[in-house]
Amino acid sequence: MKNKTIFYKVTLLAFIPALLAMILYVFLGKIQNNIPSLLLFYICVCIILFPFELYVIYKNKDNLLNKNKIKWWQLILLIGVLFLFAGLMSVIITPLEHSILSNIINKVNSITPTYFNWDPSVLTNYSNTMIIITCIFHFMLNVIIFPIIEEFFFRGVLTNKLKEYGYLAPVFITIIFSLYHFWLPFDNLFRIAAFILPAILAYKYKDIRISIGFHCTCNLFSTISFILTVL
Repeated sequence: MKNKTIFYKVTLLAFIPALLAMILYVFLGKIQNNIPSLLLFYICVCIILFPFELYVIYKNKDNLLNKNKIKWWQLILLIGVLFLFAGLMSVIITPLEHSILSNIINKVNSITPTYFNWDPSVLTNYSNTMIIITCIFHFMLNVIIFPIIEEFFFRGVLTNKLKEYGYLAPVFITIIFSLYHFWLPFDNLFRIAAFILPAILAYKYKDIRISIGFHCTCNLFSTISFILTVL
């Protein structure tokens, strides 16, 4: 019989620090507006979320899902195919998801303070120095640091904790991974569709570089698009 306690523990490990980071983000956002909301979010993540996930990774460093390594050319080819598949999912699923949730999205946007808007155009209200700092943080954290930590945490540690579930483990963890993005609540179907295959392949080949490379590549393109719009 599969251990439900482990499943609940894994879920709490994912959700609680993310929720605490979001609470801090909202609290600080309500008492100041001198720092762009995106930069403030990264500060809160660095204070709460990153240290917690790094601690869990360190505590489980000898039991990570990262035993085998496929060849480099296979890795690059696989990441490219997975990225193209994610692009296809963004074209098919994202508009459908937003259409289905349009009423909810509009209501949430109507009650969300303007300060918490991450649209690139909002950054024009700040100085050039603050814009550059925000873009640097966005690139470093969203393209490199955030994906690597998240992948080791979710695919490296949490997936391995549910290994008795077999191939359902990466499926469960992908769903949890998507839902834990409280700061991006309306793209869950897309995230699940895009990340489930890299998660399964990383689990199958026990090579976390697959999901790390895919995650970094996806975030690279979205981040470059954001920065080009701002600058």
